[in-house]
Amino acid sequence: MIKISIFGAGYVGLVTGACFAEKNFDTYVYDSDEKKINNLKLGNNYIYEDDLDRKILSSKKKKKLFFISSLKDAIKLTDISFICVGTPLKKKARIDLRQIIDITKKIGQELKLMKKFHVIVYKSTLPPETINKLCIPILIKNSGKKIDKDFGVICNPEFLREGNAVRDFEYPDRVIIGFRDFKSKNFIKKIYSNFCKISKILFFDIKTAETIKYFSNSFFSLLISYSNEVANLCSKIKVDYVNVLQGLSLDKRFYQIHKNTNPEIINYMFPGIGYGGSCFPKDVKGFINFAKSKKSRLKVLEQVEKVNNAQPLLISKKIIGIFGKNFSKKKILFLGITFKENTNDLRNSTPAILYNEICKKNLNVDLYDPLIKTNIIDVNNKIKNKFKNIINKVNYKKKYDLVIINNKDRVYKNIAKKYNKKFRAFIFDSRRFLKNHNLKNYEGVGL
Repeated sequence: MIKISIFGAGYVGLVTGACFAEKNFDTYVYDSDEKKINNLKLGNNYIYEDDLDRKILSSKKKKKLFFISSLKDAIKLTDISFICVGTPLKKKARIDLRQIIDITKKIGQELKLMKKFHVIVYKSTLPPETINKLCIPILIKNSGKKIDKDFGVICNPEFLREGNAVRDFEYPDRVIIGFRDFKSKNFIKKIYSNFCKISKILFFDIKTAETIKYFSNSFFSLLISYSNEVANLCSKIKVDYVNVLQGLSLDKRFYQIHKNTNPEIINYMFPGIGYGGSCFPKDVKGFINFAKSKKSRLKVLEQVEKVNNAQPLLISKKIIGIFGKNFSKKKILFLGITFKENTNDLRNSTPAILYNEICKKNLNVDLYDPLIKTNIIDVNNKIKNKFKNIINKVNYKKKYDLVIINNKDRVYKNIAKKYNKKFRAFIFDSRRFLKNHNLKNYEGVGL
């Protein structure tokens, strides 16, 4: 049985490791943060993903999942290594590759001592040409070995949606593989054949695989911002954008997989507060700057970013404009602060931007989001401290004049409906999650 190591115990690394281990692969998750590894050994998972805790505990009991802080063992004990370290943005909107460079150097040094063939898989999102022009030369230099003969390199970008990451990994719609040699290709094919049909595993060269990831995230980012731009126009001409979208959604080119359901692509076109999280903002910026480095311009994508940054500001102006001068006196309940439902991730959260804008004009704002009480990832602790009036439970005896709903969570839906019915509270739906014909005093994006 193939033995696997994971480098980086973040969102992607933990999900990847837990899912591999449950398929009975001996899986070693390495991270340079010893405190994080020790906590994971004790069963303290800091990431909220549906079914992730169960998988980790189950695989640990079966002795299939191990958390280690020895990089040497991570290479020595395994056949294939998946690199899942972070690639955040630097100040000038360029991708920070320091973690990639550091881990690649260290892996190269360990490969120098290896006698058997080892495969290195880059799962981290990287700008096109990074693996060929940066990573492979580092591996060759530090190992003194020959690529394709002594070790193999693969690009295997992840397509995991936060909040649905485990299911996305277990039931992928496609697996993208960029490869050079057939030995490495067969290694990865054996692993992923446990998750999907071979026909869903698509093979390309490494550079193409890198580009597919950027193009994919940039495409869906574009849909969100373009739809929000049209929705803003609809508001000005008193047209309900959701009706416009309904007309578009019947176009047969969108292809319905199941009867009476829309393809998922329609969900990205609903008007809302904009995209956020760790992937779309970073990848859009990365792709824009990659094009510039090649003396090219992705002008539509540059505009996508501008529209997305402006969206929460436009929504805040719309909300404030509904009440005019009396806005500062209104009691407000703000539902949902994470960037989307079913996650505790606050990175690049557009609801957080909206919250801060609202608080500039009104100090009577209560914030309710049950997922930010516990399991906050370290990077979010600084953000959480900026929020005021966080409530742990909604008190239905307290009257609110305005309820702002920001995530498609059924809990928020029920809260908004109760306040609308009991107190005739005004509901502003920044995701168009509710059906406005069932509510009084309702407003939303694109109306």
